[in-house]
Amino acid sequence: MVTLAQSTMIGSINYVNPSRTTRTDDRGRYTFENLAAGAYIAAIFPSRSPVLNGVTPTFFPAASSASEAVLRLIRSGGRFSYAA
Repeated sequence: MVTLAQSTMIGSINYVNPSRTTRTDDRGRYTFENLAAGAYIAAIFPSRSPVLNGVTPTFFPAASSASEAVLRLIRSGGRFSYAA
């Protein structure tokens, strides 16, 4: 499962708000379309539920924490996708 979160800086604090989820295909590809303008990060969970067993996600592209994730700037109506 992949969760897409929008990142918003207010002063020196970075707020990350989950906005959408989807599943990958059999090759690990995923797409989020028609997004609002903003900065986004993606968290990839190895199981169907991110709350089971304290599973730690991988953040796009290959980071182990949200602070190391790559922010992608998206224009209004844009897309965030990954094709392995």
